Amino acid sequence: PAHPLYDPAYLEEDFEGYRVYRSTSGLPGSFELLASWDKSSATPRHVRIQQVAGSPFQGTVTYDEFWTENWFLAVYGTELFTGQEYLVQLKADGSFFVSNLTLGTDVPASEVQEHWYEVGEPPYVFEMFSWDFNPYFEDSLPTSRSTTERIADGTYDDYFDDCWLMVGGMAINFKGDDPSYVPAEDIIFKITGYLEEPEGDNTALGYAYVDTGLINGMTYWYDVTAYDFQPFSSPHSLENGIRGIAVTPRSHATGIVEGSAYEIQHTSASGFLSDGTVIITVVEPLVLTGHNYNVVFEGDYWHLIDVTDNDTVLKNQTNISGDDNYPVVDGMVVKVMGPPIAFNDDLTELSSEGLSWLFNEAYMGGRNAVNNGNYRNFLLKFVAGPGDTTAEGLYQDDQGNTPMGIFLADPTLASVPFELWDLGMILDDPADDVRLWPLMYDFYDATFHTDNYFLILDKNNQGNTYAEDFFSNPDHDPASAYWGFDTGDPFSRYDWDYRFAFSETDPVWEKGDSVLMITNKPNTSDDVFAFKTNKPYISTDLVNLDDIRVVPNPYIVRNNWEPSRDYSRLAFTRLPDKCTIRIYTMAGDLIRTLRHDSAEFDGNENWDLMNKNNQKIAAGIYIYHVESDYGEIIGKFAVIR
Repeated sequence: PAHPLYDPAYLEEDFEGYRVYRSTSGLPGSFELLASWDKSSATPRHVRIQQVAGSPFQGTVTYDEFWTENWFLAVYGTELFTGQEYLVQLKADGSFFVSNLTLGTDVPASEVQEHWYEVGEPPYVFEMFSWDFNPYFEDSLPTSRSTTERIADGTYDDYFDDCWLMVGGMAINFKGDDPSYVPAEDIIFKITGYLEEPEGDNTALGYAYVDTGLINGMTYWYDVTAYDFQPFSSPHSLENGIRGIAVTPRSHATGIVEGSAYEIQHTSASGFLSDGTVIITVVEPLVLTGHNYNVVFEGDYWHLIDVTDNDTVLKNQTNISGDDNYPVVDGMVVKVMGPPIAFNDDLTELSSEGLSWLFNEAYMGGRNAVNNGNYRNFLLKFVAGPGDTTAEGLYQDDQGNTPMGIFLADPTLASVPFELWDLGMILDDPADDVRLWPLMYDFYDATFHTDNYFLILDKNNQGNTYAEDFFSNPDHDPASAYWGFDTGDPFSRYDWDYRFAFSETDPVWEKGDSVLMITNKPNTSDDVFAFKTNKPYISTDLVNLDDIRVVPNPYIVRNNWEPSRDYSRLAFTRLPDKCTIRIYTMAGDLIRTLRHDSAEFDGNENWDLMNKNNQKIAAGIYIYHVESDYGEIIGKFAVIR
């Protein structure tokens, strides 16, 4: 980041893939493709807006990617985005007229409120939105102007400051520099949607390539290029140029024990282990410290502690996705992973085929569950069937009891056919099981329906266990912001941890049915992942001087690894880290002495085939003698000219 060419926005730039090239000469045109990886674009949809007629719009016209991606397409589906081209005419009378240039048709204004949600496309329409409390979805969201009243008075397709025009799955925002601005003449925009075109098979990215069939001591040139589909350029596929970086593979010193990280141990002060994991990849073995480390957690962050030096080497890390955006520290990549705050769908069980999920999720993205540390398991147990009711229509279990729940209609008490239990962290331990009040959205009346939204509350808050009076908690007062949700206080619904609903098309349940809900267990401050590292070192037990080789042997005229005809080279490989190499003629004359001393456990020593008088050696057979602290060995090689 301190480099003057560093781009702080590089992580935000989209790219599609990598290609790996290799050359044996480094010359232009000599690089061969070794591997290619590609992925679906992180932003597979692009929009271009151009004003093509009329006086300049006095403000901004922008594509609202956030609401397009995170609301309209997230709720309906990405097929709503057509990738087509439109002409949008903002008329002097303040209304819009839209044409689809791709299909050659006019696009009328929607006469159905939330057409994108209720109908989808086709038929193709455009729809105007304002920012307001959306009564259709009961939240603060873009709000459709295609209401009965606006359609009747003809204002449903009118321009107003800071409006959104939704067409072809694109939310286009019009905002004047002056809120009172109204164009005095017709203005026409061309709006083009582009869908990402894959450059490969979308096989996902690879982050490492292992080349094989190489010769130790020979120099190769490699390059990694990035490419992307760019909708607004020609050609659409852009790739950076090839330059090449010289790489010379070399053998390790004999007897080396490579550095590693090992013995990852997961412990928890509470005795309940999270579902998190830690994976360590050694990427720079020579940089490993040989120290012990702990991964610890604090709120939304994790830290990497060097226990040996009592030093924090990574602080306030938030990435727990398991992707490849983790830093390299002390020669290793420490990937800390943790599950999202949610139900574990692989472990959650529905006992009846008559029930299926409409959804099951952590409320507000798990924000409250995090606050409450509520990662326990839950059981919904149907103690009455559809017909097990009293004369008053109240559900009744086998003991004649009437299970009750809290409905949001008043709020008020109403009969339900089930019991909701917090099973704690250990499923087979009834000692920590607590029955909860079920809290339900009411879409019809104060009567149980399977597609009501069922809310699971935190057992540690007053009034939430079934043994307590729910309304004994002052915050549960019907007049409090707890019910209406205070947008200024995101934790006003502080104990609504999880919610779920069953599909309204599958309303069948029977007495004895149950739903076991297992939640993900995220990493908490109780969790610690400890591991050890060792630095690379030479083990005398593993040193084997018989592994020493001379390559190539025989040496013929010159090697294809040599950069020019004026340069000759052969290599002694798999040497000890420190040794002396003496080269003799068959007559016993010493012609060259080489000192090999590598602090990086390099087992190669190159020789330029020059004698101690800086003269080229003659063809023939030569003797070499390697002397080291581990012993000595004699061998021979041939030079053919």
